[in-house]
Amino acid sequence: MNELKFAFTLDLDWTSDAVLEFALSPILKRNIPLTIFSTHNSEWLISHSVNNHNIELEIHPNFCLNSSHGNSYEEIFNYCNQLKTERNGFRCHKYFDVNEINEYYKSEGYKYSSNICTDLHYVEPFHNRVGLLSIPIFMEDGGFLLQKHSLALDTILKKLPTKGTIVFLFHPMHLAFNSSNFDSMRTLKNSITIQEYQNISVDIIAKKRNNLFGVNDLLWELIEWSEKNNIERVLLKSLINEIYNA
Repeated sequence: MNELKFAFTLDLDWTSDAVLEFALSPILKRNIPLTIFSTHNSEWLISHSVNNHNIELEIHPNFCLNSSHGNSYEEIFNYCNQLKTERNGFRCHKYFDVNEINEYYKSEGYKYSSNICTDLHYVEPFHNRVGLLSIPIFMEDGGFLLQKHSLALDTILKKLPTKGTIVFLFHPMHLAFNSSNFDSMRTLKNSITIQEYQNISVDIIAKKRNNLFGVNDLLWELIEWSEKNNIERVLLKSLINEIYNA
């Protein structure tokens, strides 16, 4: 990797189609490649991914306690196998990672995982113990807010290396509600039921969206900067052949 590239990724985290449409439509209209890790089959997202080379759909399995995906590894594997995805890579909810999971997905033909999240540190992709390509995340919106970083573009730019594919992770909920601090999303989630969370409407977004500078604003400043500086935007699956053939 001899040049700087950006890879924008998202974790669905059970969000509603209204949230997805509100958060992602402006990005897709700009033809920006998105690697999206799915917790469920979203009708809106699946319909927009058909014949769209700018969308890569992969799985986002939840192996944590009380998971809606299942009560055992086998149940969760089976649940994710029915999701409409490309089966190139995976990212587990809360970055859950054990040997059995890596071994299973390697045996199923998956090529990469993206289960390591840093705080604005670039770590070059590497092959893990089972041979999967591990693609670390440079910046996650939730972690960025948790660390109370300044919501300024320069916070990110001054940490960028001179080359490599920089992986960003944003969540549709943070984008739709334009989160400006870590506790705001936690407060919102605690104020509604799981069923209400999974069916959030445009009206709720309008009522509760942060109008000050937030994560969504930061993402768009990052997008504009990448375009101004001719930074190529890529899907995570593009790294498979790039790394394997290096």
